[in-house]
Amino acid sequence: MNNTAKPESQIARTPAESARPRTRREGFRWRNPYIDLIQTQAHNLVAPTGRVFSDDERSDLRARLAPYVDSPGGVLVELGSGMGNHLVAQALRSPQAFLVGFELRFKRLYRSAEKADIAGAKNLLIVQDDARHLALNFAPGTLKAVFVNFPDPWSKRKWLKHRLLTDKFVATFRELLCPGGVLAYKTDQQQAFEGTLEVLKADQGLEITKLSYDLHNSEFAKDNLRTEFESLFVGQKLPIYMVEARKR
Repeated sequence: MNNTAKPESQIARTPAESARPRTRREGFRWRNPYIDLIQTQAHNLVAPTGRVFSDDERSDLRARLAPYVDSPGGVLVELGSGMGNHLVAQALRSPQAFLVGFELRFKRLYRSAEKADIAGAKNLLIVQDDARHLALNFAPGTLKAVFVNFPDPWSKRKWLKHRLLTDKFVATFRELLCPGGVLAYKTDQQQAFEGTLEVLKADQGLEITKLSYDLHNSEFAKDNLRTEFESLFVGQKLPIYMVEARKR
């Protein structure tokens, strides 16, 4: 009797084993299935062919977005739109507006586009792009609102420069807003919130119009649209901090 073990490549695989992605050790690299799935959502999702948009792709994206600036309800942008709960809810609430969500992760992009289809929200577009590239996609004075919901707090001192709402980027977002346009921010991180609040107060081109240190127990709760993270934090009994600043 020959007890010599067969090489792994010669061992028959069951149907279930054949269906799963092979590991690097087996000679295959795992591929995120959502990379291919987002290609099926071209009607409401735009992604670069490489890691970032090429100049031609960026030009095409700007051309696709430009007509919506004249929408009766204007263009509303969400930076880091996640799984799309807030984005889709805003689109349904504001049918005269056009919503654009910026997100990087493949699964979140696909799930957002899928939710929009299920909800019948046609007045939106999801873009796989860094929030810091917003000024590459829109001209100054063309946005009605910019929503920044629960961004990474970058809580360590050496990481503060990576925060999305630094004075530099707040100034950029303000320039992109039309007169009367709104920059809205929500977080569960008190320290990050207080730092951002100081940045907003220091910007002479913005006026704070709404402020709450406990959103869900405030007068603003009834009009609030939750994000996925927000529902999680509320379930943990954490206060939600919120501020809105209007362009003067």
